[in-house]
Amino acid sequence: MRMKSRKTDWPVFIISGGSLLLFVIAVFLNKDYVESAINNSFAFSIKYFGAFWQVLLVTTQPPFGVFFNFTSFICLPFVNT
Repeated sequence: MRMKSRKTDWPVFIISGGSLLLFVIAVFLNKDYVESAINNSFAFSIKYFGAFWQVLLVTTQPPFGVFFNFTSFICLPFVNT
């Protein structure tokens, strides 16, 4: 299938880019609060979705993510910190 044009979908760009920008600004303003909110969100998901949630997170990870996780696991002991 061929695309007719390569125009930017501005509403999607503004919503996704704006969300990312708000997240980055929030981290700069109050890192501890954002960290706490993320941890609480994960705790809520695990509490109510349990093992299904964990399996879902692992199985939906893209292959290159698995590759980078594996390589960082192997290479981290050799990195001087």
